[in-house]
Amino acid sequence: MAGYGDGRVYPRAGSKNLWIEYWFEGVQYRESTGADDEGLAKAYLSKRIAEKRAASVGLLTFHGPQRITLNQSTEDWYTHAAIFACGSAAMFSTAAVTAGS
Repeated sequence: MAGYGDGRVYPRAGSKNLWIEYWFEGVQYRESTGADDEGLAKAYLSKRIAEKRAASVGLLTFHGPQRITLNQSTEDWYTHAAIFACGSAAMFSTAAVTAGS
């Protein structure tokens, strides 16, 4: 759960959705949660906090609200699957995927 200094949920003028604000490695991030429910917005903030903590110990790459490439997303999925021993990761190895199949 969020602790002191982890971030905050707040309403933003002109938006029906709640927004979150948090810091990571000296950079301030603000993004819409896509929800107007405070409970959902807090859950979204908690997700971001977990991502920052995983990135701070080198488990994942923190992307924040920026857009990422499909390649980076795929690499992170394989890393996540390997860390948490998901059985489906072996089924979808990048070596088995061929162009045009």
